Amino acid sequence: MNILVVDDAPLIRGLLVQVLQKFGYLVNIAEDGQQAIAAFLQQPPDLILMDADMPVMDGVTACAQIKQLPAAKHLPIVMVTSYIEREWVDRAYAAGAIDYVTKPINWDVLRNRIHYILQAKQAEEALFKEKEKAQVTLASIGDGVITTDAHGQVEYLNAVATKLTGWRTEEAHGLPLNQILRLMDENTQQPLEFPLQ
Repeated sequence: MNILVVDDAPLIRGLLVQVLQKFGYLVNIAEDGQQAIAAFLQQPPDLILMDADMPVMDGVTACAQIKQLPAAKHLPIVMVTSYIEREWVDRAYAAGAIDYVTKPINWDVLRNRIHYILQAKQAEEALFKEKEKAQVTLASIGDGVITTDAHGQVEYLNAVATKLTGWRTEEAHGLPLNQILRLMDENTQQPLEFPLQ
């Protein structure tokens, strides 16, 4: 796993690099928010540890800009700062930070937070890939497929179901299934009682 450490203080940056390498992580560094964005674009890390208050561009602004990039959708950013004021904490989370660690750093706490954050990231990415595979499969099936939630509200229609019903997923999403799929008797052309009810 690759971690990007962003801090303008050489001592803190050096300590973080040393400790993280001891924990078995690959570490890259940046000294301010602009360098963090450039480092992310060059080689996206698995996690960013970022100081909040830095010259050139502060960590909160950099966090917000990085989180707007498509490749940063699942990227965890942890603020590591001495600021404990509510304003800084609120700004960091609003910018997209996943956690907030205060200095002086408790290394055991940081180690465990990083471990569980990266585990959660891996699980989220695996789930996202499985969901994408399932959607590709549903889209390529030759039969009409409509998925609903437990209450019978439409969540998805594949291309065949769209053609059969005349509804697109965006239009049908959240509507009751019996409103989207109307069954008729093929001989009498009269509506049938909806069997899933």
